[in-house]
Amino acid sequence: MKVIVTILLTLFIAGCSTSQPEKRTPEVTETEKPQAQSTQKYTPPAPPKSSFKPKEVKTNNYTSEYMYPSNKIQPSPVKKEEKTEQDSVSDSMTKEECIAMIGEEKFAKYTEMFSGEAAAIKRCTLLKAMQNH
Repeated sequence: MKVIVTILLTLFIAGCSTSQPEKRTPEVTETEKPQAQSTQKYTPPAPPKSSFKPKEVKTNNYTSEYMYPSNKIQPSPVKKEEKTEQDSVSDSMTKEECIAMIGEEKFAKYTEMFSGEAAAIKRCTLLKAMQNH
């Protein structure tokens, strides 16, 4: 066992202590001088020729009143009356019509799902509109 360790240790030390070989530079004669690489300049391709010609603009419809309005206060638009959800729904369908169309069980289900009879009636209105189209 000692012999193997000794041989390995000797080889290890011998491998680490070897000197590196001398580097030789190749002799360059005047005829074999390396030529400097010429850098080629990048020339972008020529832009494409366009056959587009802009049209002439006629400006006879220009008015300074339109382009530069005065600072007068303009009247505010008339506000439309807001309808409540029940008013708009009841105009198109009633609770009885909805129950007759889809049945009382589905009406109760829609009322529970949409948290209110008005929403259930609105759903009936949408279903009726889809059937008509």
